[in-house]
Parts: sequence; C-alpha cells; structure tokens
Amino acid sequence: MEEIILAGRTVRYRVRVSARARRAGLRIGAEGVEVVLPRRAAAVSAGALLRQHADWVLRTLDRHERQAQARPRPPPGTLLFEGRLMRLEPAPLGTHWMLRPADGGADAAKEPAHYVPSDGAHSLLRWLCAQAAERLNERVAARGKEMGLLPRRVSLRNQRARWASCSGR
Repeated sequence: MEEIILAGRTVRYRVRVSARARRAGLRIGAEGVEVVLPRRAAAVSAGALLRQHADWVLRTLDRHERQAQARPRPPPGTLLFEGRLMRLEPAPLGTHWMLRPADGGADAAKEPAHYVPSDGAHSLLRWLCAQAAERLNERVAARGKEMGLLPRRVSLRNQRARWASCSGR
C-alpha cells in the first residue's frame, strides 16, 4: 500500500498494472482505492492521477465511509439468511454446521435447522450461493410465466462490473 496526501488527508492506495487496461483508471470500493495502470504507464503516474481527481476520490471515499457506518452489521457468528438473523453453530456430530434463528424464541426452537457442510473455508459460501440460485430460479420462472416468457438459463456469478444482462426474448 502506498500513501498520498490529498487536500490535507492521507489516502492509502494500491497500484495494479494490467495487461488488458488501455488507459489509467481509478477504482474505489470496500477494499479501498486502487489505481489501475496499463503495462506501458509509469508507476509515477498513479500519484498524478490521484491528484488530478482528488475531489472525486475524497468525495467517493466519504460516501463509502458513510454507507459503511449506516449499514448494520450482524453480530459475530451470525448472518442474514432469508431476511432473518441466523446463528451459525457446529452440529452435534461435527460434520456440518447448523444455521438456526438467532432470536432464540419459542418458535425458533421448533423450526428445523439448516445443515451446511463444513468441508472447508468456502463451504458456507457455496451453500449460500446454491440457496440463492434455487430461490432466484423460482422467482425468474414465476415472473417469466406472468410475462409469457420462458428463460433458457439463469446463472448466479460473483460479478464485479456487469451485474445483469438478458436478451430480448
């Protein structure tokens, strides 16, 4: 990570050289500030680019900070699933995780737990993506039926730039 001072404020950024980039660009997200440079650009130009767009960089950083503060974070060991706060705990035999309502009320004890494989670091993410894909397919099929359309395929991916697309059909 490198640092630069913009309008009296220290901004940390990282430089990424891309073979695909045709011109220099700035990205600001949850990970922070990233300067993307084409392979032929000099690394010195990262600072110049940040200084040139200092107002936009600072404004965008402030907006991200405000959004992060406003966004409620679930307590450790919990996550939001189907609009409810759920607690993740080891299953009795230790081969799976159990996802149970975190509120712990009388109705929560009667509700069956969701069992999630615990075969690695990404097993929870894979399981959640599979659940999301299942629900997305159901909703797309219902909307397609209402519209008189039959979607051929629905896919769920971890996109960064292109969030959705569809054909005229």
